Amino acid sequence: MEDLDRLDDIRTKLIAAKETLERARYRVDALDLILEGVADQKIRGACHEVFGLAAEQLDALDDRLDEIYRDVSAIAREARDKAPE
Repeated sequence: MEDLDRLDDIRTKLIAAKETLERARYRVDALDLILEGVADQKIRGACHEVFGLAAEQLDALDDRLDEIYRDVSAIAREARDKAPE
């Protein structure tokens, strides 16, 4: 049962990491919107490129966290099915 508790703890940490990632995504989006008002097109273009790449990386990390969560959940289900009642 201790292993199942550890898996639950890992899932809780994954959820917290996803929530932190979502807050970071909102901040990147907010900065991107603020830069809409920058007059210099080169600066604005460069920033959009950076924020676009950051968004791609945030998406990739989010997908990876989802994958890890599914893996941990599957391991927990298997362990519960094998656990004596």
